[in-house]
Amino acid sequence: MGYSAGKPANGTKRVVVFALDGVRVDVLRQARTPVIDELASNGCFLTFDFDGGTRAISGPGWSTVATGVVPARHGVIDNDFSSYRFDEWPDIFTRLAQVDARARTYVGGGWAPLLRDDCGGPLFRHVWRGFMADVSAEAGTRDDQVMKDAGAVLGQDDVRAAFVYFEDPDAVAHSLGTGVPYREAIESTDRRVGYVLDAVRARPRLQDEIWTVIALTDHGHRDGGGHGSPVAEAPEVERRCWLAATGPRMGGCRRRVSHADVAVEVLLGAGVEVRGEWALDGRGFGRNGNA
Repeated sequence: MGYSAGKPANGTKRVVVFALDGVRVDVLRQARTPVIDELASNGCFLTFDFDGGTRAISGPGWSTVATGVVPARHGVIDNDFSSYRFDEWPDIFTRLAQVDARARTYVGGGWAPLLRDDCGGPLFRHVWRGFMADVSAEAGTRDDQVMKDAGAVLGQDDVRAAFVYFEDPDAVAHSLGTGVPYREAIESTDRRVGYVLDAVRARPRLQDEIWTVIALTDHGHRDGGGHGSPVAEAPEVERRCWLAATGPRMGGCRRRVSHADVAVEVLLGAGVEVRGEWALDGRGFGRNGNA
């Protein structure tokens, strides 16, 4: 889905983030991923290291994406969210609701702390529509459930911002390492992203909308599978992250980027002016920074 210069300047701004857990960048490049490749070719593809000061693990990674501040501020340093300083550093969908109480947001995933109070969650506290897949099912099955629900919602509803979480590659790497099954899980995940974007493309009033699409990972994996080393000690394949993005600001992405920057682009992509008093660590990585 590329941004068209013919889109109306006053079109409704919408944004979707695809959170692809544990997708190692070098294996991604080996895999057949036409959907992610299209995002990159119509916008940008950037690599960066996991934010320092913690371990290369999902909790602090996705918390930094969701809040726009680093772990030392939001407080999540592992997969236990009980230290999450939500009152000081709310998630981006809560900030969107503070600016526009009518704005609809969506979160779909099969990892319980995203939407439930497991392990001190939820990470996202103010969500118009949340979908939690069957946590007792295998990761691929959960991801298929998320894919179908996200496609149904984003294909029709008036959602300003969405976070769609897929976890199968991470689960496969933990079980089987980063060989052929892992690459195949990445390819299946690419197809799931494509399914949701096909639903977006079929929206009845798409011609009146301006979409930003971001796909990214939270961490990599060691060859045999596994991650969670202190970032300062982690091998590159474990700490290296990536993002692909397309949208009206993505024609001139700056090359230095971090997980915290994604929150800013989500807010901007939803048409929200980022307020100085929020004191976010992130900066927009698209054209003109935070503008």
